[in-house]
Amino acid sequence: MSDSERNDISLRHEFKICEDIIKRLETGMESTKDLQDQLKQCEEKLKLLTKEVSTLSLFSNNESVDELPTSSLNYLFLPYYLATVTQNIIIYLQDFLRRLKAYNIIDFDLSEASEDNERKKTEKSKHDINLSKQRELKLQRFQREKELEELVKNSQSELCSNSEDEDLVRELIINRLHLAARKSVDEMGQIDQERPMVEHMLKIQTGEIQALPKRPMNRLAQTPYIIARDQAQKKIFGLGYPSVPTMTVNEWYDDMVRSGRFGALNPSTSENISDSNPTDEGAREEEEERACLQRWDEYKDNHRRGWGNMHNKG
Repeated sequence: MSDSERNDISLRHEFKICEDIIKRLETGMESTKDLQDQLKQCEEKLKLLTKEVSTLSLFSNNESVDELPTSSLNYLFLPYYLATVTQNIIIYLQDFLRRLKAYNIIDFDLSEASEDNERKKTEKSKHDINLSKQRELKLQRFQREKELEELVKNSQSELCSNSEDEDLVRELIINRLHLAARKSVDEMGQIDQERPMVEHMLKIQTGEIQALPKRPMNRLAQTPYIIARDQAQKKIFGLGYPSVPTMTVNEWYDDMVRSGRFGALNPSTSENISDSNPTDEGAREEEEERACLQRWDEYKDNHRRGWGNMHNKG
């Protein structure tokens, strides 16, 4: 076995190890915390692989993608994987897109993506964004990514039954590169959108600017929650009408009398009824009975027994 073959086997082995770690990270099989040590080693290996690929001159600016051997195509992912495991995302993604553009794998480059982001910022500042068109473009990009993912899955399924087909392997790698390129552009656009917010937070932490004071919450101004079920129960069980009295009993009685709902009452009768007292009534009856007895005694004194009409007697 020649030295070049040994180097090729070693490169493929190290690249496969790094690729497996990144796939576990992207699929969520393991958390970043669990893979932290492995990601650090993966970063170092990817940097060494980049240097070895450059030393071996596996890629040339004068070649096209059709002229590249299938065994070398996977190494185009090196800057993309480095962007996944390091903090210098923009630098490695730009390098990745430039390489794909150099080999005519993609039909857009970094400058076009940057101009597109700047154009979006300018349009946003002028409030001239066509939201419907923007949603349509996002939907088209999303559908294209889904199509590429489906192509990658189909190619992987076919390779399981025919792993020796070099054309199929080449097609799979090209589709994966297209998918990675689109994800790279989306990632860079998201970073550009979040950059002002991150820079503002850093300025607050370093004391360059002061954070806006929090406004006190006015709880009195908040509208209370009204539950429809309780509201319905109140209407059924008597709390749906005004439950606070609007007049006293005397006021109600006077109003009923004025409206004639109790009929016409004799004022003298009502006064006698209102002024009558059970104690006074009993005393008045006793006085009448005593006067009656007195009159009867006087009558007997003036009229002796047997006096009276003596006509036709004796």
